[in-house]
Amino acid sequence: MAALRTGRTVATFAALLLTVAAAAPATAATPAAPLRCPGPQLPRRPFIALQRLLIDPGHGGGEPGTIGVAEIAEKHLALLIAKRLRDRLQEVDPALDVRLTRSADIDLSLQDRAHLANLWNPELFLSLHLNAAPNPEAQGVETLTLAPVGTVPGDPVPGREAEGACSIAAEVGVVGDDTAVVLDDLRRAAATNLGLVAAELMQQSAIAATGAYDREVKQGRYRVLRGLYMPGIVVEMGFLSHPEEGRLIPLPAWQACTVEALIDGLLRFDETLAKGDFPVASPDASRPAPPVEPGADPAATTPPTSPTRSAPTLDLP
Repeated sequence: MAALRTGRTVATFAALLLTVAAAAPATAATPAAPLRCPGPQLPRRPFIALQRLLIDPGHGGGEPGTIGVAEIAEKHLALLIAKRLRDRLQEVDPALDVRLTRSADIDLSLQDRAHLANLWNPELFLSLHLNAAPNPEAQGVETLTLAPVGTVPGDPVPGREAEGACSIAAEVGVVGDDTAVVLDDLRRAAATNLGLVAAELMQQSAIAATGAYDREVKQGRYRVLRGLYMPGIVVEMGFLSHPEEGRLIPLPAWQACTVEALIDGLLRFDETLAKGDFPVASPDASRPAPPVEPGADPAATTPPTSPTRSAPTLDLP
């Protein structure tokens, strides 16, 4: 009889535990960090002086770029954000001609990206990347542009000595002797100077519109920018290696916020272009054209023959 009562007591206690467990709320997964997004700082309007924009999604094909805490390759996220930016810009101003250096997951060398830009000759070359660092606490936005002509990697930028040595990219310089490099730099002096203006305006806009940590503008002899005959900048939009920022970057809300921040920067650059005369060197017609991706429209890589603004066309390969 005692054994029977003991069994009933155990059963009753077990049932009570099950009832309490069912009534208790389920343990929630660790919530994602809240998205800081102050939002656009400028009203949307048609562009005035910025008529052609070439967006370059970083990496692609066999070069995945960095892979962070969300386990998504940089090349995929850069392309997705580039397409979002293109589509949003066409909503803001259908007359703005926006193209991508790649619209699919293909290999495209740094040299070919610059050659495609020079063939089309836009007012701005905008390369989009995502960052990573061994230090998991590294976060924020930084904008890269070329150091002025005559700067030796590692030396201070002339006129900006207080800022310390210029940044050095993983791939520095171009093939050729020193004289050729100097002459090449001289031909791009105007574009380099205006690129610094574009970088500073973009960085200010990105921080104001996203609330991200300001990693400031960095100057160096970045290879993807060295071959350009027009202003070019690289925007490192965030750190995939950061435990919070890296999980926000794949979210549509984060990408929408970043796209609007980039548009703010483009609008400020457009206003600067409209106010002054900034000469940019013409492309060298003697340079060979890069190979066109199979199935691509060759006309998409042909520079426009008229300054008249046209509706957006096919992307570059």
